[in-house]
Amino acid sequence: MLTYAAIIWANATALAIISRYIFGDILCFGFSYQIAGYTVYFGEVLIAVAMLVLCSIICIIGKRLLKWVQIVSALILFFGIITAFIAIVIHNGGISIPDFPQGGSYDKVM
Repeated sequence: MLTYAAIIWANATALAIISRYIFGDILCFGFSYQIAGYTVYFGEVLIAVAMLVLCSIICIIGKRLLKWVQIVSALILFFGIITAFIAIVIHNGGISIPDFPQGGSYDKVM
């Protein structure tokens, strides 16, 4: 349980970045501040807090619901990776070795 509590804040704050990429500036309202050159808006803070509250409620309600949430999340992740892999193979016409520049630091690895 401590492991989830230690990383859940990072996932909640990443949700604002993902939503800005997918939905554009829909959450860019309210006051704003900057951290390392990245502007953070009140709408993005709200989505992060809402996610933290939702995860807290799921953890508080009980282990039975938490178990199913974790199973469904793991299945979504697994099938997402498989789908992305298949899409890349179809798009590229197969799996190929990356074309690293010759004489670079990658030669030592390959």
